[in-house]
Amino acid sequence: MANEHNLVPMNQRTESERREIGKAGGIASGKSRRRTQSMKAIAKRILAMPAPEDITAELMQRGFEREECTLQLLMVVKCAQKASDGDLKALQFLNSLITDDPRDKLYAKRLKLMEAAQSNPIQKLVDDWVNAVLSTDDPE
Repeated sequence: MANEHNLVPMNQRTESERREIGKAGGIASGKSRRRTQSMKAIAKRILAMPAPEDITAELMQRGFEREECTLQLLMVVKCAQKASDGDLKALQFLNSLITDDPRDKLYAKRLKLMEAAQSNPIQKLVDDWVNAVLSTDDPE
C-alpha cells in the first residue's frame, strides 16, 4: 500500500485516541443502522400496499381474498410463474421463503458472539495482546 507509513495501529494509539475512534465508529454505526431500519420499514409499507385493481381481480379468481391481494403477494405469484417457466433463481428464492436456511441461524449466532465479545473487556485485552504480538513479529 502506498501510504502504509501513515497508518497507526490501534495498539500504538493513546487511550483517548482509541476512545475517540471508537466513539466515532459507534456514531456512524448507529446512523447506518437507523438508515437501514428506515429503508426496511419503507419496503414493508410498499409491499403491504394493495395490488392494482385488475391484478386483484385476477388473484381473486385464483382463490385469494381481496385483503390478501398486496404487492407482496403479487411478487410471490410472479416469482412462482418464473420458477414454473424454469427460472432457477426464482425457484431458489421461493425455496428460501419456505425453508429455514441453516446458514441464517449460524450467521445470527456468530453476530451475537461478536457483539458479546465487543462488550467483554477481557476479550478486548486478549485482542489487543494478539494484535501487539502480531505487529512485533513483522519481519521488517
